[in-house]
Amino acid sequence: MHSTRHLWSKTLLTMMGLLILPLPWTL
Repeated sequence: MHSTRHLWSKTLLTMMGLLILPLPWTL
């Protein structure tokens, strides 16, 4: 359970980063 939750949070952070990083380039 703990490993799954850790993996989920890591995936969420990665997705957030991928969404935020391109913003300055598109703007």
